[in-house]
Amino acid sequence: METMPVVGWLNQTRAEYVMDNLKFELENRANGMQQLLQDEGYGAKTPVWDDEYKTWDIRVNFEGMTMLIMLDLEDPLFVSIVMPNFWRVETERLGAIMTALDHANKQAKGAKVYLSEGLDNSIAGMGFQYNGSGLDGRMLVRNLRMIANVAKLYVDAINDD
Repeated sequence: METMPVVGWLNQTRAEYVMDNLKFELENRANGMQQLLQDEGYGAKTPVWDDEYKTWDIRVNFEGMTMLIMLDLEDPLFVSIVMPNFWRVETERLGAIMTALDHANKQAKGAKVYLSEGLDNSIAGMGFQYNGSGLDGRMLVRNLRMIANVAKLYVDAINDD
């Protein structure tokens, strides 16, 4: 069986070298996003590498809510933003919850609400393509607002029931 040649002094295969460079590039992008959010006055934490999911994760305190921005090594041009577990689902109200979810998702543009795998928590989120332009910062804040909006629509619809 033929082995991959070693690249440079790092004693890595070409594939390992490429992945490490991409991870480093995503880290720089994550640090730039964190700095932009800090400059805008949002409490963005230092990006953390999630080895299980192969993502750089930035926790953001946005208008009283905690959101997570994820840059994925498997899809480096795509950014995901989620507001995890922002509303606990009571199983006896699942019908009303589904109606509220449908209402919020119809009203909102871009961001959507969905239920966790166990149907016990509500999650809001969206994704967008990162293009590396100066507009990405404004788009990032706009997307955070879109997620906050869909979550508010959802909670308001639940409370109106």
